[in-house]
Amino acid sequence: MARKVKTTSDDPIEEAQDAGATRTASRGSKQLWKVYSRGATVLSGVLTLQLTRRLWQLATRKKAPASPEHPDVDVREAIMWAVLSGVTAELVKVAVSRKTAQYWVRSTGHLPPNMDPIEK
Repeated sequence: MARKVKTTSDDPIEEAQDAGATRTASRGSKQLWKVYSRGATVLSGVLTLQLTRRLWQLATRKKAPASPEHPDVDVREAIMWAVLSGVTAELVKVAVSRKTAQYWVRSTGHLPPNMDPIEK
């Protein structure tokens, strides 16, 4: 069972970092975090593809390239697609992962397994 540490902070992440420094995760907790983490990864992939296609259409007024590696696709277009999709993928991954970790902290009162507190 998770042990909550009372502090004067209003920030649940900060409280979890303080509590997480002395707590070790149970096996069930680690398994559940893996499920959350994998779900976040799948969600990130779906969101990335949708967002990248919409951003491409907004920027170019053209349909997103279905196969940017195809030889008939202009090199410049393929490179721009790669840059846009890479940046979008990382931004979405970070945003979804952070929200997943924040949900975990609100639900359990401590940091996810294998996430160490940041020392200030």
